[in-house]
Amino acid sequence: MLHHKQIATLPKGVYPDGNGLRLIKSSETAARWEVRYSLNKSRRSVGLGAWPDVSVKRARELASKARHDALSGIIRHGAAKPPARV
Repeated sequence: MLHHKQIATLPKGVYPDGNGLRLIKSSETAARWEVRYSLNKSRRSVGLGAWPDVSVKRARELASKARHDALSGIIRHGAAKPPARV
C-alpha cells in the first residue's frame, strides 16, 4: 500500500495500491489515480484525479465507490459518443 511520503520519492511508472487502484506517475512531480475493474469480461478503468490533489485515502474511497457504481450499473459503459466535429 502506498503512502504520501513514499509517492513523492517514486520515479516515473505505474504503482498498484491494491483492489485495482493504481498510481500512474508521468514525471517526478505529476501523478494521477486510476481504478481498474472487470465488467462483463471486459477490463475498464476510471480516472480518479491527480495526486496530491486527491490524497491516498481519498483515492481509496473513490476507487471503492467507482467499483460499486460500476457493478450497480450507475457507471454506464459504451454510451453513445458525442458526434465528431466537422
